[in-house]
Amino acid sequence: STTTHHHHHLHHLHHHYYQPTPMFAIKVTHASDTRRLSFAKVPPCGLLRQMLANMFSDVSEDAPLRYYDDENDIVSIDSDEELAEAHRLLVTPTSNTLRLYLGAPPLPPPSPPPPPPVSFSSPAAPPPPPSPPPPP
Repeated sequence: STTTHHHHHLHHLHHHYYQPTPMFAIKVTHASDTRRLSFAKVPPCGLLRQMLANMFSDVSEDAPLRYYDDENDIVSIDSDEELAEAHRLLVTPTSNTLRLYLGAPPLPPPSPPPPPPVSFSSPAAPPPPPSPPPPP
């Protein structure tokens, strides 16, 4: 009947405006091994640790979990709040990946080499000429 169809149409519009939260990815690197997981919302820290302990054979559930924040500092995650903060900082509309590092601290991300220092001092003076042999 028309009523059900009409109701369905309203529901469809409603659904269009309230889109479900997009999935985001958590990429976890341990040593040279990286795994990727997708979540609709931030998992509890304990659950994430259990999943990682199952994925990486040599990792215990209490292995240190860290991330680089927006100032390139390495920050440890030990609670749901800290995991949520990492998600808030790192998962943006343009990059929906949360990168975490498990176990040993990761090497800092490669940065361009610093420019050679500019020296303002004058070039080194040439060595003095060899002194003449003393007169006999």
